Amino acid sequence: MINRTGREIEGYVWKQLRDSALAKALSGRVYRDGTRPRGSVEEDAVVIFSGGQSDEISEGFVTINIYVPDVAPWDNGVYVEDVERTEELGRLASQWVSDLPVYPYRFSLRDTIYTMEDRELRQHFITVHLMYRIYEPRI
Repeated sequence: MINRTGREIEGYVWKQLRDSALAKALSGRVYRDGTRPRGSVEEDAVVIFSGGQSDEISEGFVTINIYVPDVAPWDNGVYVEDVERTEELGRLASQWVSDLPVYPYRFSLRDTIYTMEDRELRQHFITVHLMYRIYEPRI
């Protein structure tokens, strides 16, 4: 049996996302957990290993946060979610999940894709919670 580390699983998802149509639609880049530049105002995606367990059938979770800068549509200094953009990127994220390969990991959505606010950054982020399973027979 080969035990995968959280960083290996995170790296696999990062590579899949980095080379996707979703990544090409972003104004920024795709980062691994802890590597997004502080103060970035780009549309960036961050891949985070959220937890898991190893056994003959390993299961766990990976979270992807896609940051979208807020907009000030009325030029009065009040920033709000760019709903059109978060909706568009959310649809692309959903399609990306549907297109993920089924080997070596089988991914599915753990939750509905949703958007959260980060007031400090004046950004919203789309959250994609993935669940993975991998069958690793004991030898």
